[in-house]
Amino acid sequence: MNRILFQNLVKELLLEQTTTIDNQSAVAGRNTKSIQVDKSGKAKNMWNTYKDMIDDIPYESTMQGVGPGEQRLAKILGGKVLGPSSSYDLALLGPDGKIVETWEVKEPDEQGQIRPGTEGVKIANKVSSLMSSVVSEMKEFINAVSSKEQTPAEFLGSSVTLYEEVKNFLEAVPSKRSTKDNAELLTSGEIQKSTLKGLSQQIINIQKIVQDLQKNVLQIDVNGRTFQVSPVKMLKISRLLGLDDDSTKEKLGDATEAAIALSSLSNPVFENPQILSDLWNEINAESVFGNTNGVILVDNEGFTFIPKTKLKSRLIFTRISQGRPRFAVSAQAANQE
Repeated sequence: MNRILFQNLVKELLLEQTTTIDNQSAVAGRNTKSIQVDKSGKAKNMWNTYKDMIDDIPYESTMQGVGPGEQRLAKILGGKVLGPSSSYDLALLGPDGKIVETWEVKEPDEQGQIRPGTEGVKIANKVSSLMSSVVSEMKEFINAVSSKEQTPAEFLGSSVTLYEEVKNFLEAVPSKRSTKDNAELLTSGEIQKSTLKGLSQQIINIQKIVQDLQKNVLQIDVNGRTFQVSPVKMLKISRLLGLDDDSTKEKLGDATEAAIALSSLSNPVFENPQILSDLWNEINAESVFGNTNGVILVDNEGFTFIPKTKLKSRLIFTRISQGRPRFAVSAQAANQE
């Protein structure tokens, strides 16, 4: 990360008027950590420099799958590095050698953001998988409409403008730095909040198209009783009975074309778009790092602690990249606590 940017972030995280006191921890080797306390008695973590602490452990890791600063912090704080297969990076040990605290160790990038490991992947995967499914079904619907003998305008009538909006959104290339369109980005685990907002609007558009195409109701007789069934439900019943779509078309007529096109939209999100937003809102620093004591931010000159109680306010979820959530270090949020 850019050193000046990192230093500025750290300075903003600290209160301007503070008095430094020593914090003698029960954890072996932790007497290097200091705490700042403002006039109200609220504790704030200071920036700790490696100078005079240790000089024989390199900042860059010598172990595969272990991040920068982890080995050095293990030596300074009295702990051990857990490695890439663990859900946290660093275990701090008490005098008896037992684990007393666990921490994630992260080096912010040039944008002041961090990307978690295995726990982050698990949580982000729920959103990524759902979005990939939704986008795939939307594309299948678009292809079904465009492949018909009728033009989209003839087939959809007044809903064709909504269809064009959905199609244009999926095919739009949002970044000059990439040739990937929205559909490719969403299905590959690259999700911005703005893209989520755009996708949510297109799901609403799909809902309106579905309502318009399903306005035809079929009446069927079963044992002398008359039932009203939508073409889509009738198509599902026909397929369950082993009938091909051509045979079904003979029975249902023109309504079959709409039913076939709509049959690709089976994800529950098309009935309840709120599912997507709810899953997105579940991603936060506490849900990702909450099974640890917090996060230690590092660079090649020092480190600072973000305890578990401050995770939500200091690490703000911004997007999913490469299938993992990204969190921005928020100095402003910390100062507003």
